[in-house]
Amino acid sequence: MSGCELDRSPRLGPHAGMRFPVLPAAVALVLIAAPAGAAETEAARVVTAQGLLGSWSEDCSKEPDLENGWEIISIDPDGEARTVEEHIEWSSAYRITAARRIDARDTWMRLEHNDDGEIYEVVYRLEDNRQRTWRSTDAQGKVLVDNGLFTSDGSENGWYMRCGGLLPTTPREKQE
Repeated sequence: MSGCELDRSPRLGPHAGMRFPVLPAAVALVLIAAPAGAAETEAARVVTAQGLLGSWSEDCSKEPDLENGWEIISIDPDGEARTVEEHIEWSSAYRITAARRIDARDTWMRLEHNDDGEIYEVVYRLEDNRQRTWRSTDAQGKVLVDNGLFTSDGSENGWYMRCGGLLPTTPREKQE
């Protein structure tokens, strides 16, 4: 896999199993809603209707670090759904190329990694104002998360709480 390495940490959040170098701060500064006139994609409509837009964290009162990740799910100015996951040492950014409502709490999405184009299929579970990856498979069909558990070691993929409009505020420049 181009530009990434396997991470055995059990607390990676929705994009289990991959660690990517820190991306520029601009990637994390995505818009929560598309401007008027932008044609939203079907994936953007599904993500919005399912209530997944916004910022999420294991602990909204803390900045990103190795134990506390943040995820921002947004619609960019072109109407495309995107997700960025931030930790203190790395960040992963994806375009949500397809999405489908499974039921009131589960949403299937196809994610394309911004850097290398790797494809992942995930199911996010949303309940009680929190979300987590319920299932995740890579492009080769390898299951990374199943029923909310990492297949590598059986540990739980943690819940991310909705953080309202809050975004992490630690300057990325000081973290690099």
